[in-house]
Amino acid sequence: MRVAPRTLLIGPVSAALALFCVTAQSTTLSLNVSNPYCLTSQPERNRCTINVRSISAVASDSSLSRIEVAIDGKVRLVETTFFENSTYFNRTMVPDGLSVLCGFEGQGGATGFGLIHAVGISAFVSGSSPIVDVANVTCPPASDHIFGDGFEPGGAG
Repeated sequence: MRVAPRTLLIGPVSAALALFCVTAQSTTLSLNVSNPYCLTSQPERNRCTINVRSISAVASDSSLSRIEVAIDGKVRLVETTFFENSTYFNRTMVPDGLSVLCGFEGQGGATGFGLIHAVGISAFVSGSSPIVDVANVTCPPASDHIFGDGFEPGGAG
């Protein structure tokens, strides 16, 4: 019995498929994002929240895997899918927003504002690079009366 030799192909998948008269169809991906915004939640504690009104991602096939929201390079929210071609996020899903530092007036470089945070929103399909939307979000300044007496708010000072 004679066994046919096995061939290992190293290279792009599309080139390997072309040898067998098969074509690979690429997946298209779209990402729609409303502008992220920052609000003070506890200015006396230097706390603000960042939120996004809506995010939606749509792929041309069912290979969409997730959307991620990162603030200053740290992933803070993940919305996953399983064999879906679309997913969404809206602000009611995280009504209190994502907590960040407000910063003091001018700390981010703009007079009358606090810190500036980089918000990255990404959509991923299986086996491909993500599509990314990035925005710089400026927060209002924290209260300048943070722990003015050296204790928690409401202290004896």
